[in-house]
This record gives sequence, structure tokens and C-alpha cells, in this order.
Amino acid sequence: MATNVVGLDDSQRLQRIQALAHIGCWEWHPASGHMHWSQQLRQILGFSSAETLDYATFRSLVYAEDLPAFDRTIASALDGGERFQSIHRMYLSDRSTVRIFQFTGEIVRDDEGAPVVVFATGADITDQQAAKKELAHLATHDPLTGLPNRRSIIALLEERLTGNGDDPGVLLMIDIDRFKDINDLRGHAAGDQVMRSLASTLTECLPDSATVGRLGGDEFAVVLPHENIEGARSLAEELCDAVNGRPFLTSNEALRLTVSVGIASLAEAIDDVTVLANADLALYAAKAAGRNRACVFAPEQHARASERLSVQQRLAAALDNDTLSLLAQPIIDLTSDQISAYELLLRLDDGHTPELGPSLFLPTAERSSLATRVDRWVVDRAIAALASPAARRRGLCLQVNVTGRSLQDEDFGTQILQALNRAGVSSHRLGFEITETTTMGNVEAVRRLVERLGSAGCPIVLDDFGTGFGSLVPLRNVPFAAVKIAGVFLAQAEHGHPNLTVIDGIVRLARGLGMQVIAEEVDRAPLLEALREVGVRGAQGWVCGAPRPLEQVLAGLA
Repeated sequence: MATNVVGLDDSQRLQRIQALAHIGCWEWHPASGHMHWSQQLRQILGFSSAETLDYATFRSLVYAEDLPAFDRTIASALDGGERFQSIHRMYLSDRSTVRIFQFTGEIVRDDEGAPVVVFATGADITDQQAAKKELAHLATHDPLTGLPNRRSIIALLEERLTGNGDDPGVLLMIDIDRFKDINDLRGHAAGDQVMRSLASTLTECLPDSATVGRLGGDEFAVVLPHENIEGARSLAEELCDAVNGRPFLTSNEALRLTVSVGIASLAEAIDDVTVLANADLALYAAKAAGRNRACVFAPEQHARASERLSVQQRLAAALDNDTLSLLAQPIIDLTSDQISAYELLLRLDDGHTPELGPSLFLPTAERSSLATRVDRWVVDRAIAALASPAARRRGLCLQVNVTGRSLQDEDFGTQILQALNRAGVSSHRLGFEITETTTMGNVEAVRRLVERLGSAGCPIVLDDFGTGFGSLVPLRNVPFAAVKIAGVFLAQAEHGHPNLTVIDGIVRLARGLGMQVIAEEVDRAPLLEALREVGVRGAQGWVCGAPRPLEQVLAGLA
């Protein structure tokens, strides 16, 4: 039967309200010392309705360290206040379980201002306080590693930079080398395990005075107070050795890692933004120098960064103003001595000085989204060229280079196939070249692209084979159509040099995997014959034909 709420008296109604709100209340008469505990408060604290409870009992439950503050709060309220609030720890009736309570009360006074009754409501806020504490921790710490996060590191840098000391210290910026391969090949769960293990390693290897934090991604920071550059360099090099010298366990295997470290002095920075930028430039220099090393920030790195920015601005303007151009270099089929395809080579023709070749502007573009724009510009021009009547009639085939940035776009392959379909161009006429170095840094992304485009008929070539760190890896994991041997193997190869033996081995390996072999940078006729004899199927270089503007090649087809 439903309860007739309308028929409840005030006492019953108050009990219902307290039960719903999970609060209790007490009423204390200071003059007589009498204290009444509501039934809900008794239940919250674990007491039965039969037990006699007074103010002394209440005080005895207050945690000893919190009792003085509680007494001061009550005394102050009795002395002249009207309302009070106290948050303190209390024991439950078992005298061992401790919870956190919040009591809010008011003083009722007589006509002369003397306190007559003290009313207070109380609630167990232990869970709420724990949640607040957790939120506060999450606001300043990284949830994956438990280390201080970027916000905490920046706050510490600001504190060190604004302090009165003469030696604010040094910042280390640490980045895992080729971390993306771990996520791509072994999954993000393995990547998370590695991140947590590295956090432990960094903390273990650094002095207690150091603060280790995670800035985001696979990037960590270490603030070394009162440290000089030489001491920081020594610590950074020890870190590199420590990381390189130990296995990092995942659920399936033990991995070997290396890290690169950028070092920047706080004494040479005006604010946290500057010191972070300096450390980042030093980190980039360590990466460029070969990884697994530490590099100290030098002022000339700012100059190089400014140069890169200038190059990026010129390249962006060239894309906007259509002042890029394409050269086409022929690739010869050595079984027929006919041109099988042309590789498209990008040039910047903006009219500004100094002139910038691809070796200058493409690496700079790869540090930004410009690389993706460049790739799409080249692909669009290539498809437009292939769609021309003369190119269709003559069966022209083109090869386009792909940067690492585009590999990160999972829609890149689909968009290419859609563009080919709209233009009515057969997919086998547009091929793509991906360098071995790029492949080694993006194995899983390259595999996806090769499978997507290769299954549709686009030939995909592994470029600069032999220049990366472990050339068998991409051949074993990615179904390329062909391999381009790097020019470094071609020196003296026509004279029985050991390089010819290496080339012969590459041909046999590639043939066993169903791939053809193409040699690039072929610049002399005797070399061409030697390559033909060991089974190289294609060749590219000055002896095969110099690069020409794409427009000239198209005009020659008419």
C-alpha cells in the first residue's frame, strides 16, 4: 500500500527528506549539554537508536588531528557567529573506519544574544572528496603514465624562470625514435605498455631532484633544477644508453627502443614558450643527426628554423599561385629498350632567390601539412596528364612520389582511385614510389596503401632500396610491385665490383617475392649492360633519358 505522504507529521516528513538526501542532523543545547541525534545520522555513523549519544560522544568521533579545527569553528560560531561549516574526518561506530563529513549549522540565540540551540546537518562526502582529488590529480598528471602533464611542466618552468636563483636549471625534451612503428605493427596497447615502461625508466635513471613529465604523444620532458648544460648533456647521454640497453616488455615480446633528447638551458630563455621551443629545435637536430643521441640547443638552430619557415611560406605560396612544375624522367624497360613509364619530379619555379631544389623544400614540407598538399597537387596534375587524348592513345604511364605525411591519411588511396575513376584513367597507368626510409617509419600505413592501390592495379615501387635501416623489413611485410636500387650500389658495378654481386642478390630476392628490380641513377652505357645481364628489368638515369618538362613529353605524344 502506498504511503499517505500528505498524512505525515513534520518529524516523519523530515526523516524522509534526510533519508532521500543521505544526510543526518543534530541539535545541541550548550547550556544543558543535551544533544539529539537524528535517526539518519545514527545510521550514517553506525549507531543504533537505543544507544545514548551526546556532544562528548560526537567530539570523540572527530579525528584527533581535525579536532582542534572543529572546536575552533564551534567556539567561533558560539562567540558571535550565526552559521558555520566544518569539513573533517570522523570515525564510525567501530572506531576504526574513517570517513570525511561536512557539517553545516546555525546558532539560535535568545533576546540577549546568548546561544540557545545549535542546529547542524551532516553528510558523508568521502566519495565526493575522492572524486575531487582524482579530478585535481588528472588536471595536473598524465592518466597513462601517472607523470606530471604538460600543464604541470609549464607551471614548473614558469616557477623556475621567475625565481630569484642564478641557476634555474635545464630542460630535456625526450622523444621515442620510430614510436609510430610500434603502434602500427603491434597495436596501441603495446604502445601504451612501452610508454609506461619508459616513464619508469626515466624516473629510475634520473636524480630525485629531477621532475619527469609527459608532454603528450611519445614526448617527455625533464626539468633539472640547478643543473648546468654539461651535467645535463651527461645525464641525457646516460638516458640514451639506458633506454637502448634494456628490453621493453609488451604482452607478446621484448622490444628495443632508442630515444632522442633535446637540451635547453632555462638561463638562456625569457619564458616557458622560448625554452620549450629551444628544446624542440635541439630535439629535431638530434633526430636529424641520426637519432639515439642528445643535442644541445645552439642559436644557429633558430636560424635554420627561420629558413625552414621561409621555405614553407614559399612553398605554400607556390601552391596557391600554381608556380610549381613537373619534370618527367623516362624509365626504360631493359627487355625491350622502350620507355615503360616516366617518373614525375617536382620543381619550384616561383622566381625567387635562392632557387630551391626538391632536396631543400620537400624535407621542410614534410614537417607540416604542406607535404599532403604537394602530393595531392602532383597526383591531380598526373591524372589530368594521363587523361589527355594523346596520353590515352599512347598508353602513357606515370610514377608519382608519395611523402610520409600522405601515408597518415587513411583516405588517400580511396581518393586517388575515385579521381582515376572520374577521369576515366586506368589505374595501371598511375604508379607510386615510396622511399625505403619513409616505409621504415610507416610500415603499417605503407602496407595499407599498397594493398589498397595495388589491388586496384596501381604499381607501387619501393624507392631508394638499400638506404634504410634493415631493407628486408619492407620487402617481407609489404607487397611492392618493384624495387628501385639506390644509386649507391651502382659505383663500378660494371667492372665485376662486389656491388654487382649485391645487385644480383637483390634481383634474386625480389624475384622470389614476385617483384621486379629497377636501377636508378644509371649514367653510363656499360653499367646498363651489366645490369641487364644480372636480370635488372628497368633503368632510369641520364643514359636512359634526361628529365623534361611534362608538357614537352605530352606534346611529343601527339
